[in-house]
Amino acid sequence: MKTVKFRPELAQLIIDGKKTTTWRLFDDKDLRAGDAIELVNKTTLQPFGHAIIGEVVEKPIKDLDDADWEGHERFPSEEAMYAAYRGYYPGKEIGPETVVKILHFTGIKKIKAAIFDLNGIFLQSPKLSDRFAKDFGVSTETFLPKLSEIMDKVCQPNAGKSFDLWQPVLKKWNINLSEQAFWDYWFKAEVQSDAMITFARALREKGVKVFILSNNFKERAEYYGGYPWIHDAVDKVYFSWQTGFVKPDPRAWEVVLRENNLKPAECVYFDDQEKNLKAAESVGIKAFMFTNEAELEKTVRGLL
Repeated sequence: MKTVKFRPELAQLIIDGKKTTTWRLFDDKDLRAGDAIELVNKTTLQPFGHAIIGEVVEKPIKDLDDADWEGHERFPSEEAMYAAYRGYYPGKEIGPETVVKILHFTGIKKIKAAIFDLNGIFLQSPKLSDRFAKDFGVSTETFLPKLSEIMDKVCQPNAGKSFDLWQPVLKKWNINLSEQAFWDYWFKAEVQSDAMITFARALREKGVKVFILSNNFKERAEYYGGYPWIHDAVDKVYFSWQTGFVKPDPRAWEVVLRENNLKPAECVYFDDQEKNLKAAESVGIKAFMFTNEAELEKTVRGLL
C-alpha cells in the first residue's frame, strides 16, 4: 500500500475531518485516483488512518486558484513559497512552472480489526531449544531441525497425536517423560502477557475486533483453551491445525478477512517473524514487527 506523510498539525486536521486534500511535487509514488493510501505522521512515522484518492489534478504552481489553496499553507509572497518548498524537496528547483499534483482523498478509515500472532506476543517464554540444551543436554543444532520437522506435520489438520512423533525422539535422546509431563514441561513455561491481555480487552471495548492467527497443534491449542482471557479478550483464535493454512501462506490471513467481512486496509497485523509480516502485506494488511507491548500499543492507538 502506498503511504503519504503529513506533518503532525496536518495529520490532526485530517483526523478531525478538516482536511481532505494535499499537494505533492515530484511524485515518485505514481499516486493515482482510486489508490488506497496509508496516512502517516511525518514526525512519529506512525500511521493514523487510511483513505482512497478520489481525484487527482495536475497544474503548474502559477495556475493554482483559490479552490486549490483551500486547506493549504499560505505564504507572504511567491518567493517565500518557493523557498519553503525547496526546503521540503532538497535539491529540486521550484518555480512558477513546477507542476503540482493535487490529491483529493475520501473515506478516511480507522482500523476495524487487529490480528496478532500468539506465541511471542500474548505468550512469552525462553526458547524451547535453549531449555532442552540446559536441562537435557540436547544441542540446539540437534533439537531445532527435529522441532521444525514435527511442527510442520502437527500444525496441519488430521495430524494425529503429536506425542506419537515426539516419543521416539525423546527415547533416542534418553529423556524419560510421559506425554502429560512433556506437555507440562513445554507449555507451563510460557508466561501470559498481562499488558497484551489488558490492551486486547480495551480494543474490544472500543469496537475493534481482536483475532489471533497461530501456527499450532491440537494439544497445545486445547491447553490454551484453559486461559479465560483467550475467550473474553479475543474475538476468535485461528489455529493452523483447524484452518489448514500455515503461516506464511497468505491464505491464513485471507480466511480471517473472508469470515469477518473485512478489507485488508481495515486491519493491522503483528508478528515476530519477518516472513509472516511480508505474507500479511502481500494481501494488503499493514504489518508490524513486534518488539514490546508498549510499542505495539502506541502503533495501534495511532490507527484508532
